[in-house]
Amino acid sequence: MNRDRIVILGGGFGGIKTALLLSKKLKKSAVDIILVNQNSYQVYTPSLYEVATAYRGTELSKDEIQEQDFKGEIGAAIAFDLAHIFSKTSVQVVVDTVVGVDAVKQQVHLKKDGALDYTYCVVALGSQTAYFGVEGAEQNAIALKNLHSAFAVRDLIKDAVQQVKTTQQPATVAVVGAGLAGFEVATEIATYIKHLVRTHSIDKEKIRILLIEAQNEALSACSHKVCEEARRRLRHLGVDLRTNTKIIKVEKQNIVLNDNTSMEVAGVVWGGGVQCLYLKEMMQGDVSFSPSGQIMVTKFLNVPKYNNVFAIGDCSFLEGAPDTAYIAEQQAECAAQNIVSLIKNKSLVEYKPKNADFVVSSAGGKYALADVAFFCCGFSGWLIKRIIDFRYLLSIYSLGTAFKMWYKGVKLFSKND
Repeated sequence: MNRDRIVILGGGFGGIKTALLLSKKLKKSAVDIILVNQNSYQVYTPSLYEVATAYRGTELSKDEIQEQDFKGEIGAAIAFDLAHIFSKTSVQVVVDTVVGVDAVKQQVHLKKDGALDYTYCVVALGSQTAYFGVEGAEQNAIALKNLHSAFAVRDLIKDAVQQVKTTQQPATVAVVGAGLAGFEVATEIATYIKHLVRTHSIDKEKIRILLIEAQNEALSACSHKVCEEARRRLRHLGVDLRTNTKIIKVEKQNIVLNDNTSMEVAGVVWGGGVQCLYLKEMMQGDVSFSPSGQIMVTKFLNVPKYNNVFAIGDCSFLEGAPDTAYIAEQQAECAAQNIVSLIKNKSLVEYKPKNADFVVSSAGGKYALADVAFFCCGFSGWLIKRIIDFRYLLSIYSLGTAFKMWYKGVKLFSKND
């Protein structure tokens, strides 16, 4: 390897931003920049709940061709082609699965292409769902992590409504975890079901949405104002919030709670917790991990004994940096700057989280909670969330392309508002 090579693992928020920044900062340098991702596209995960509840107006029709076409359309609205994103940069995209990182030999091991040498490496591989040892959860609950699972949630809701329509018996859809992900999907499911029962003349009282949270509040990590408004919004939408409650077992159509009561359900959506235990097997070298498997990093975001290996986003652990897309992008800026500093023999910059308490959460329909420099809720919060979506698209596409994709998403997903 004659030239310096920067290998970035993961095409999520952190990985893409790192690659774009390095391409700009090292435009005239003799450096290869390679981004490795298992898919040829990035899934815009903040909108997965939109895919799971996208409404086309005839949801219970038997026309499977129409349904598959619609799924393709809504999937494309949040899947961003990596080749397009990097088409005007020096970044090379490799579609492959990372199976190992040898920090001693400075090699990344790929499933198809074998070993890939690096001078600098950025691990931005994201996280897996944490099931906290709950029996049957991984096998029987749907975790909203990718397009496939979002479609599975959508099918679950449709099947539950169809079941009620056919049998006239009530059905319950359970959502586990009232953090941001669980709260958003529960409120959007409530809006989705309102459309379905109205379109197909079903008694809405026969479909129950149960949101289960182990803490004493929904969105418990947020401010008191956000928690208060979240509880009020759930009541308004008819979502049954059950706090201070833990799931101890998930079966196909049954859940068992920590008071040993069981409850029949149409299905379970899992919205709680992240972990990165897969990294312990993947990382070779003297690397330390948090209890949930995240890579422990220094204040410069590199691995303590390997200053040329950086870890950012969900797969890294640094006190005071929560696992959000917003933080992953901040860390990307620091990691990119520090790689440039290493190349140019300059001092590294320390990462300092900014606005770590920044919160914008959809709450069903054209309604969202926003706790930014100020608190607001309702349509103004929804507008802030849409502006954030547009700003992200602007960071990876030209103005024309960004607006076209943003407008397409708003038009498509607003059918459920």
